[in-house]
Amino acid sequence: MSLVDSDGDSASNTLSVQIVDDVPTAVSDVNLTAASENNLVLNGNVITNDVQGADGAAVTAANLSGTYGSLVLNANGTYTYTLNPNDGDFKALTGGGVGSEVFTYTLTDADGDVSTATLTLTIKNDDDGVTITNLTPRARAGMRRCTKTTCWRPAARTSRRGRTAARSRPR
Repeated sequence: MSLVDSDGDSASNTLSVQIVDDVPTAVSDVNLTAASENNLVLNGNVITNDVQGADGAAVTAANLSGTYGSLVLNANGTYTYTLNPNDGDFKALTGGGVGSEVFTYTLTDADGDVSTATLTLTIKNDDDGVTITNLTPRARAGMRRCTKTTCWRPAARTSRRGRTAARSRPR
């Protein structure tokens, strides 16, 4: 390239123009709050920890079905997960059982560059089974021994006079 100023002096040099196309970087997310029958809805934003680049970026919006519920993912990165407490897979997580949902999302910048990451949600079934404690059975007349659930008569034996007592039966 050559330049000439107003009084005729000239100079030559090289001008290099380098355009760097930065791409978005989606970073995987984990919601630290568990969805449960006491907390049916989780909200968050998957874009807050992503690198969007100079072009800006948006998430591919979607309505997704998971194992235990559904996810609505918006273009601005916000999401709402709704747990289905009537789902058979959720009910199978008995006794404080824990599961997880993993959804993949795509971040796309203005000139079409893409990056994918995951959103992981923890699912917990707080509906523990019924536990009965401190049972104390009472022996009925003729019963000699008891456990927490059963009473019985002692095994048959022969007395000194040759008589046999009735055999033991759990009741």
